[in-house]
Amino acid sequence: MLRFADAGVASAAAAEFGDIAAKTGEGVQRAQIPGHPDAQAASYTQTEGSTGRRWSAVRAFTAHGPYVFMQLAQAVDGMDAAVGLVAKTIDLQGPTIDKFRATDPSEFADISLDPTGLLARTLPVPEKEATTIQNTTYEQRGALQFQSDPARSATLFTDTGTDLVAMAKTNVYQTKDPASAAKIVGGFFAELQSTSQPAKPVNNLPDSRCLQLEDKSFYCLGAADRYAIETTSDKLLDAQQQVAAQYAMLLSG
Repeated sequence: MLRFADAGVASAAAAEFGDIAAKTGEGVQRAQIPGHPDAQAASYTQTEGSTGRRWSAVRAFTAHGPYVFMQLAQAVDGMDAAVGLVAKTIDLQGPTIDKFRATDPSEFADISLDPTGLLARTLPVPEKEATTIQNTTYEQRGALQFQSDPARSATLFTDTGTDLVAMAKTNVYQTKDPASAAKIVGGFFAELQSTSQPAKPVNNLPDSRCLQLEDKSFYCLGAADRYAIETTSDKLLDAQQQVAAQYAMLLSG
């Protein structure tokens, strides 16, 4: 999603994006999105080299007030399925963004990255190494954007009262109570357990858990009071030390 100065600029941008998409690549053609005649969309098919499987894909750009919704949907069961995914996304996105109070650009400098103080208690990433999504905090909906299984995590976050996530060197999930933090740890561990190998947990942290992932990196979890801790590293010892340090920071604050 992109935000522009006003609805007119957003509409012009969506049209331009659609024109570019319709001219990019082989076999691309304009597409219509049911229920959304203003959507600027283009479709194409592609074949997966290793399997020969055909994919249908749709790119769409839809102006909605000062915003432009951008979607890329891919499906293996035909173009109608991909088009349907885009239509459904627009159906849901419109009412959701209408509830959002956008910050006036003149107030951008006043936005706090750490309104509750949780980030100050989270193991930081050095400024020169941090990505644009690190060293900041997210409410529940924003945090779901970074989950590998957002639907599953949405249920887990609701069940545990997870209302704030700090993302830095480690990720810290603020839940409603210690039992809920333990449930986050268990839920995240279960999500990756079937595709990973067990690894040694953090010393002297009995509820911690670690895995070696498919890419050979290490993933560790722990809990401190009502906070769940998550981190990854190329080295197991480093991941263990991060969880231990984060545990100490949370309980000493």
